[in-house]
Amino acid sequence: MSDAFLARVEDGLRDTWDDMIAAMLAALVDKAPAYGLFDADEVKRTVEQVAFHLVGTAVGSAVEPRRRAFVRAHAAKQARDGVVSLEGLGAAFQEVIDAGYLQVLHVTRLVGVRTAEEQEAVDASALRVMRMASDVQRELADAFVEARAEQHQLADDARPAVEFIERVLAAGGDEWPALRREAEELGFGGQDPLDEWAVLAVTGRRGVDAGRLREAASKMVAAIDGALEGPTRYEPAPHVVVLVGGELSNGWAAAVAEAGAIATETGVLVAASRAPRRLVEVPALHERVARNLAYAAVRPRTGLLDLGELQFYRLLADPSPLERVSMAQLVLGPLLRPVANRDLLCTLDALVEHGSQKASATARGMGEKAVGRRVADIAERTGYDWNDPLHRRLLSTAVACRWLAAVAPRGYDRAVWGPISESTPCDQPPTS
Repeated sequence: MSDAFLARVEDGLRDTWDDMIAAMLAALVDKAPAYGLFDADEVKRTVEQVAFHLVGTAVGSAVEPRRRAFVRAHAAKQARDGVVSLEGLGAAFQEVIDAGYLQVLHVTRLVGVRTAEEQEAVDASALRVMRMASDVQRELADAFVEARAEQHQLADDARPAVEFIERVLAAGGDEWPALRREAEELGFGGQDPLDEWAVLAVTGRRGVDAGRLREAASKMVAAIDGALEGPTRYEPAPHVVVLVGGELSNGWAAAVAEAGAIATETGVLVAASRAPRRLVEVPALHERVARNLAYAAVRPRTGLLDLGELQFYRLLADPSPLERVSMAQLVLGPLLRPVANRDLLCTLDALVEHGSQKASATARGMGEKAVGRRVADIAERTGYDWNDPLHRRLLSTAVACRWLAAVAPRGYDRAVWGPISESTPCDQPPTS
């Protein structure tokens, strides 16, 4: 939308905001009478959140992660409370969005579409709202089903923490005082706005069982002072959220190390926020920790994830798959054909993970001299010597591109392209 047109629409929506909320509330209670049993102020806040995200989508200023967090938190709460069915929830949200968008169209007509460019903007706005409505239905269904399944796994005394963290991740500006009081009720000094909070995300490599993630998270909560076990989130990759609160300035590094050790012991991965922040910053902390978790699957070993490493994989994922594969083939081509060179790929994976030949030998159960011979074989076949600083950077980048190719939706043969598990000896033949 042009700036002038956008300003006129926003002014009109601001002037008619109360009318929009009233229309959306009426649609909600009409379609889902169960909402009439809830606290009226809470229902109004829910509708205002829907309206906020709807208007943001319509005018092109939506923040999708924040919308997803709100939708998923609301669906999870309804699943746990058991008052509104999944079908009723989906129908109610669709009615609310429809009622709100009718108000957006009404304001747009009042403002007046004066040019072809503005008409194109209106059409684009309608398309964005349609996509948002479809996404919301999927997000509601996913979160509802996941929360119902998780309810059977959680002990009764763990549920208050899960629900608290759900609310924190979706919270808006006027909810923080109440959330700080609730934090205190859960055993933290939550009323002080300067209390420190940090986030752990417990995830795993592709195909890891959700129960194992929950088991690992529970062990971390038992071992780390001030830790609360939270919900399982499934985007961008399955992970259990653990929230840690208290005086963390001097103890966070030790807590992260403890979490990493438990992750290694239980065969999972854990990512940690870099430094503690205030409670109001927790949603942003979680977003920064979780946004690159989809790339955790490329690593051959479990344990503590480095956020910089995940960001590196994210940057490598931006070019087209063809470009990444081209880089891998350019540098590693002779090792990719045939599979018989898998022992050299395995050694190279270990070098990328551990850096030195001695550490790689220890990790893979080989002699250091054997690793040295394979480094020489790699140099002879590829023309790139691990001992040369420039060649090492190129080899490491090519290995990362190879791993990314293997975890793509239509991945390559993992026996050749995938990261070779740390527990696999480099002289062991590939498994089907």
